[in-house]
Amino acid sequence: MTLGLLVLLASAVFAWWLSGARSLAYLLYYLSFAPFLTLSTTDGGMQGLDDFGSSVVLTKLLLRAGTAAAVVALLVTRRAAARPLADPRYLPILFFVLWTTLGLPRAPDPSVALMRLGELVAFVLLGVLLWNDAARAPSLRCVLRWHALALLPLIVVTAVYARIDPGLALHVAENGMVRAGNRLINAESLGTVGALLTLWASYELKDPPERREAWWRERLVPALCVLAGAATLVMARSRTAMTATLLAEFVLWSSTLRGSRRQWACGLALGLAALLWTSFNVETIEAWFLRGDSVANLRTGTGRTELWAHLFEDAVRLHPLVGNGYLNLSESGGFWHAGTYWTNAHNAYLAALLFAGVPGFVALLAILALPLRMAWIRARQFDSDRGAWFAIFAIGLLAAISNATSFGICGWPNPLMLFFFALFPVAVIGVRRRAAPTSDVELEGPWRAGARA
Repeated sequence: MTLGLLVLLASAVFAWWLSGARSLAYLLYYLSFAPFLTLSTTDGGMQGLDDFGSSVVLTKLLLRAGTAAAVVALLVTRRAAARPLADPRYLPILFFVLWTTLGLPRAPDPSVALMRLGELVAFVLLGVLLWNDAARAPSLRCVLRWHALALLPLIVVTAVYARIDPGLALHVAENGMVRAGNRLINAESLGTVGALLTLWASYELKDPPERREAWWRERLVPALCVLAGAATLVMARSRTAMTATLLAEFVLWSSTLRGSRRQWACGLALGLAALLWTSFNVETIEAWFLRGDSVANLRTGTGRTELWAHLFEDAVRLHPLVGNGYLNLSESGGFWHAGTYWTNAHNAYLAALLFAGVPGFVALLAILALPLRMAWIRARQFDSDRGAWFAIFAIGLLAAISNATSFGICGWPNPLMLFFFALFPVAVIGVRRRAAPTSDVELEGPWRAGARA
């Protein structure tokens, strides 16, 4: 584990340097992705208080607690740094967190749920801190690079362990199918990481270079990232992540309708190449999506739809207003279905309904809708940073789709949750303007945000 931890931390620091983000806040953000990896074949994540005896769990908790404490300390020491939390667009997040706690007293193990809810709060605070530091960036496009390259270490460590310890990083099914993502990191989470990195890198390559950075940072780095992200997405075999990526890429490249001739030509060439490749590889694509299963099993979402129906019929009706408390699918915590004890609903929308009732579900919808709405308004109204706002809209769309079958942005902590809440203030408020020497920074009003980029 020591070697893996050194590789993980070194790759995080290197990615931070590679991005060009020269701030302690962004270094903490890059290090915050480290606890999502489990560098042991025997110990895993924290499901209960008994797991505190694991050295792996304790190491991950110390990393999370250390970065969270540093984030809070920086927010406290910086004047008015936490002001975005008073913005009306943060109300759905604050409401969701507070409302979810109402169901915790009757939870069988409220301490674990409270700690996991605290991680979500830490991600929200980290996003506020990053929003303050984003004022140093010369453009919104630069901010997106600072955020996206934090995903790269997860792919690098997975690739390293695929060589030195394949049993930890790769899962081999009974039919011989190899899938990236095992004990090291969940395959769906890894697929989502690959999807997010691919989406950012393709946007970066689509638009002309800003020429504000070295050429290798604006062209070579995203070219390598699109290859690494796409390869990870394919190897992880996450159907939800692949579907979300295709739809998000379609939205992203659709912005070329008002683009330059170069963007038009590039988009048409890539579209024709993809169509030609698809026509000659239909069987390969079909085998990738089926993953050795039957079409009937694929239609049920590999059994997920039956689980959702059972949860909705038996668990939601217990406490439709307050819910069962964070991470609790029922009054007893987990949920028995088809002879298996489930602790994850595999659907963030249903999970919000179970955790915090109908009000929590509505709050989650608002949390997802706000970045989409604000990014869409800005992308249509402004020529400057137009491509970046389309990229943010595509990222929000990817998150909304991933919530349907994966961990999503509420529940057990995962890379998508951290990435989403870290980017949330930039998406809904906009990039912070540099403060004048004699005046403080004023946040944009909730209805005037669409009038300025």
